[in-house]
Amino acid sequence: MPRKQVRTTSRGTTSDSTMKTAALLCLDEHMSERSVATSLNICHVSLNRYIKKFKLDRETGSSLPSVGYRPHSKVFNEIHEKQLVNYIKNSADIYFGLSSKEVRKLAFEYTVKQELKIPKNWTRNKEAGVDWFSEFLKRNSSISIRRPEATSLSRAMNFNKVNVKNCMDKYQSVLLKYKFEGQDIYNLDETGITTVQRTEKVVASRGKKQIGAITSAERGTLVTMCLAVNDLGNFIPPMFIFPRVNYKDYFVRGGPSGCVGVANKSGWMQGN
Repeated sequence: MPRKQVRTTSRGTTSDSTMKTAALLCLDEHMSERSVATSLNICHVSLNRYIKKFKLDRETGSSLPSVGYRPHSKVFNEIHEKQLVNYIKNSADIYFGLSSKEVRKLAFEYTVKQELKIPKNWTRNKEAGVDWFSEFLKRNSSISIRRPEATSLSRAMNFNKVNVKNCMDKYQSVLLKYKFEGQDIYNLDETGITTVQRTEKVVASRGKKQIGAITSAERGTLVTMCLAVNDLGNFIPPMFIFPRVNYKDYFVRGGPSGCVGVANKSGWMQGN
């Protein structure tokens, strides 16, 4: 588990405007640094350093000094992290997403390639630390740990720009030829459902290794359900395909109103 680091000091929390106001009071109004620091709740040592930089920048005409806490052990800058995030997103888009451990190894290899300064434990373990990965996700909210859906290689290879364009061209030609309207266009798909109820989380004794809950069976039968919805949002009652040779009416008892049940030895959808 990554550590949850808590600040123990208020160092670096003073705003730019407060520090600038304090510096102007000391330089223009000739007030003492300690009195101004006490009145504005600022560390007098930090104010003294800021005034030195403020005077120098005002004389040279450069920008005002920046304030705030900057971690000295930061490995990547914003450009590096953006490149890492883009690489992770592209890997997931082509169905080869990286696990958390692979991302940590990638971060280490990237630092070696860029010749960046890294902590000793990175070099020892040949990967970034768990704490770094946790903070990396917090800094980049556009990515998160997800559970991927199993996708076959044939589906991933066939889902490309050329095939999608051919499908949409045929779809457009059919619409123009037959003048179909929203109530005539249906989207049909199938999904698998199980006959075993999914157990909910319960409150039990801490440390107990095995907690059970009563269900209809430990391993149920997978039933195929066919659904169809048209372009207007209307749907027809679902059809259930049971993996049996003979169908009984009580199979769909308590199911959705108007649903249909059939039996098939394989349990999958077929033409008939």
